[in-house]
Order: sequence, then structure tokens, then C-alpha cells
Amino acid sequence: MLPRSTHLQVPIGQHVYLKLTITGTEIVKPYTPVSDSLLSEFKDPVLPNNKYIYFLTKIYPAGLFTPQLDRLQIGDFVSVSNPEGNFKISQFQELEDLFLLAAGTGFTPMVKVLNYALNNIPSLRKAKLMFFNKTEDDIIWRSQLEKLAYKDKRFDVEFVLSAPTSEWNGKTGYISSGLLSEFLKRSSDKSKVLICICGPMPFTEQGIRLLHDLNFSKDEIHSFTG
Repeated sequence: MLPRSTHLQVPIGQHVYLKLTITGTEIVKPYTPVSDSLLSEFKDPVLPNNKYIYFLTKIYPAGLFTPQLDRLQIGDFVSVSNPEGNFKISQFQELEDLFLLAAGTGFTPMVKVLNYALNNIPSLRKAKLMFFNKTEDDIIWRSQLEKLAYKDKRFDVEFVLSAPTSEWNGKTGYISSGLLSEFLKRSSDKSKVLICICGPMPFTEQGIRLLHDLNFSKDEIHSFTG
């Protein structure tokens, strides 16, 4: 919760930096605020009196920053920067096909993008998420994603695991031209497309190379990097 009389509206696709002092050293990490739920309506403009910022964080027990973040109590303070990022809402204009490629916590910028597109873009025909993780237990908000796909027939999600159990019946492996060429089907030959990608830097760089090989233009691709 933000301090009294404080308002911070973080635009879609932008991130903030959280700062903690750990053993006398200031540590700063980027985080992308998310909606409180994938199943709630996301209307624009966001009311400026919203005093809450929501984050999805993965706690790494051996890490330096996230364990300290996890130990914060109500009443503790964290420094939050002004928003940063180069995503423009104009990229949604007359959008018909939205494709999201996320690996691990690279899912977080997709939350607001997906919520906004489904609730505010009349021209949108379909939105698809390909979500790469190591195991089933690593899939963030799996239940909400599956419920959203059931609720809104324009949305579909595909999970891809790199280290699945023998019981897994879904897709496996890593980002590849084979997976992408099957996934990135336009609703029509000339439909307006936006492809958003986020994850570890090797994932993002490889994904962009593959998208260019599949003849998607620079204007049709947005990579989130923080």
C-alpha cells in the first residue's frame, strides 16, 4: 500500500525499481506491477486514487533480494522508483492478433497487457500466450490463465515445459521455430499483429531472431527488458 496522499500510476508495459538496504548496501531490482487478478476487468484510465500496487514475485531462498522482500511486514517501507519503459499504448490501435511469449517471471508484464487488450480493444480477434517454464510447479497463475481461457474464447494459453514429468501431456522443449510457426497463426492474411516477448535475456534474444526468421517485422515485435 502506498503512503497516505501518495498516488503512483504505472502505465501498461512499464516497470519500477524497488530498493532495499541489505547489510548496509542498497540493492535495486526491476519489477513490473500486475493487476490484482486476470479475471477482473481492466478499464482505462486507471483511477488515480488506487493506493495499491501489485507485484508477482518468485522467492529465491538462496538469493539476496527476494528473501529480504519476503520478510517485510505490514508497516515496513520499500523505495519505489518512477515508472520506466518504452511500451506505447498506441501499439494496441486497431490490433487484431495479440501473441505473448513469456518465460518464467517474464510473464509479469503480460498480465496488464492481456487484461487491457481483452477489455479495451474492440478490434481484437484473438490473444494467445505461450508460457515457457521448467516444471508444472513453476507455472505462475496457471489456474487463472485456464479460467480466463474458459471465460473469454478469444484467449488461449499453451504451456511449454523444459523438464516435465512423465505425466505431462503438453508441449515440451525450448523456444524454437517449430513451436512458433505453429503458434503464430494470424486470424487473416493481413491482420494487424503485436507479439510481446519477455524472459531471461537469452530467451528474448533467441525469440526475436526466430520471429525475424518467420518474417515478422520490427514494428510487430515488442520485447520487455528491465
